[in-house]
Amino acid sequence: MNPERTISFDDWIRFYFDRTEGDWAFDPDAEEPAWLERPLDLTEHFIRLHDSANQVLRPYSSFQIGQGLWSLYSGASDFGAPYTKRAVPRKHMHRAIRAVGTLVREFLPRRLSRNDLGEIHGALYMFWDITPIWPHKTGPYEAEDLDVCLSEMQGCLTVDHPTAHYHALQGLGHFALINPSRCREIIDLWLETRPALDNALREYAARARDGDVQ
Repeated sequence: MNPERTISFDDWIRFYFDRTEGDWAFDPDAEEPAWLERPLDLTEHFIRLHDSANQVLRPYSSFQIGQGLWSLYSGASDFGAPYTKRAVPRKHMHRAIRAVGTLVREFLPRRLSRNDLGEIHGALYMFWDITPIWPHKTGPYEAEDLDVCLSEMQGCLTVDHPTAHYHALQGLGHFALINPSRCREIIDLWLETRPALDNALREYAARARDGDVQ
């Protein structure tokens, strides 16, 4: 196997996170690394990162982590969202989505204070906005995709951290456009368990319920 067509997990982590401020913009005119042509390998790296984030991301600043996660989640360039590439089996995409939920549950509350609205918050809050996943209502595969996505969001609502709530509500607000009844049911059930929820989150939940998020 040509080593230039592969990248080790450690090198991949350094590529995305070991950067300085202003150094995350990938040059669109530069030749892309050959390892981008192996999205299944990169999806495995993505899952490993999210399943062990507390250990793997410990050396990096919150700014570096947030910027790196944004680059990994975004579909704006070929460097992001490897789990959505055509060569990646659906079961691996599902594992990747579930792994994001693992990071939200296990890494977020330990690393981020409840009032930190910095880069990590921004990347997780906007995950469902910037990652190119939009399952539809028809067909068995699309229904399974929808179940996996909504399950991730519903699970993240149970995490005792506002960033987790915004992450989930952002997704539910988008997916309410294709399955409003299920998304509203998830939000309503969650609100019943949160009588003391602050006004900002309660208002955002109401907007998500109507599919009115950006």
